[in-house]
Amino acid sequence: MWLSIVRNLSVVFSAWVVSFSVSGQQISLYSQFLVNSQMINPAYSGSKDGTEFILTYRNQWVNNLEGAPVTYSAAGHSQVGKKVGAGLAIVNDKIGVTNQLQVLPSVSYQIDLGKYKLNFGLNVGFYNTKNRWSDITLIQAQDPGLVTVDQSEFKPVIGSGVFVYNETSYAGLSAPNMLESNSGNAGSISYKRHYFFMVGKVFPVSEKFKIKPNLLFKYVANAPLQTDFGLAGIINDLALVGVNLRTGAGYVAYAQLFLPENISIGYAYDFMKHDFRKVAGGSHELFLTWMLSNKSKVIYSPRYF
Repeated sequence: MWLSIVRNLSVVFSAWVVSFSVSGQQISLYSQFLVNSQMINPAYSGSKDGTEFILTYRNQWVNNLEGAPVTYSAAGHSQVGKKVGAGLAIVNDKIGVTNQLQVLPSVSYQIDLGKYKLNFGLNVGFYNTKNRWSDITLIQAQDPGLVTVDQSEFKPVIGSGVFVYNETSYAGLSAPNMLESNSGNAGSISYKRHYFFMVGKVFPVSEKFKIKPNLLFKYVANAPLQTDFGLAGIINDLALVGVNLRTGAGYVAYAQLFLPENISIGYAYDFMKHDFRKVAGGSHELFLTWMLSNKSKVIYSPRYF
């Protein structure tokens, strides 16, 4: 029988179980998923005219809950040939006594369709999950139902996706990890296959203002379909502000600044739904991107996905 072993652990543990068994931390969740599309669709790698680097920091449940999820990620992708792209993403998730490291190399192949380009992508990597049960402070020692031995397991990741796009619109379908697993060991985590479909377009309203609606659907077996609907405004190619509505979770407000030298910075805040907001608060997310243009091509304005 699990005990109440640290303050606020009942809230953290309940949310942890839901996130791992349904649709959460198995695939790292980002408010600005269009900035981190490489994380959920390997076909995104090499889709830009240059080499892009992305750094992200995400801190969930900001009301000082012990063991709240924190995510760090570093990613990059580039064209490495006329029709070939490659990328690498490294993600570290920590929640409670669990730490997960993901290393995700990806490769893509591009087909020119005239007005659009079509990328097929594949990622082959691994994740390492560590559970430090010995770090838990017990109220009642020697509980026979409590796992107290630290655990570590490596498992492979194989994912695939397609991504069709031009300068103003995109659509993608992916399964970033097609392998399901259930080791059956006490304290271990079952991993379910996630499917993502994304679509969006940038519409010019005037010379200095554009709007960008977007949709993201996420499906996991035996869980409700999750939908993100977003709408952003782009001001003079210098700033972007927007909001995402996420079914069953709440909404996200975000902003992004486009700086000289093809650098951009952004911030997002998640507003959670219902009573959990009173206990956990929201979530902060910060990111930095840097685009190095190819020598043969000059980037005159940013692409907003």
